[in-house]
Amino acid sequence: MDEYQYHIDEGSLSLPADFRDASVNVFEWMSPEGICTLTVQREKKHGRSFEKMIEQTTAPYAKSFPAFAEEEPLAFELEVPTVGRRFRWRNEKGVQYHHQAFVDLGDSMLVLTAGGSARTAERVDEVLLQALNGMRLREPA
Repeated sequence: MDEYQYHIDEGSLSLPADFRDASVNVFEWMSPEGICTLTVQREKKHGRSFEKMIEQTTAPYAKSFPAFAEEEPLAFELEVPTVGRRFRWRNEKGVQYHHQAFVDLGDSMLVLTAGGSARTAERVDEVLLQALNGMRLREPA
């Protein structure tokens, strides 16, 4: 059986190579304006283009997020192709703000989503931009 060396902060794990990585990392910050979160997800492309992956991910947003309103994305200048999306939507807690970055890693896509209440929008943007500007990619396994 082929195996894959999966790295985590605490070390690494030997896993059977045919797994699907559905892990999600979630980070939270408290501020006087409210909680700001950053989630990091990854997904294999399985032959799909980067553009198709983004389209498949974002197409349901208008139906999934009540009062969905997309905003002009910020430009990212990274070593790898990166596309941004920013939007607001409403839930029982009020207006929410999300800022996403879709990062093309060749055979997979990394999705970083920073979010919080609309009151935390400036902090949300700062968190995402700091994460992207500090991102260092490992060599492929």
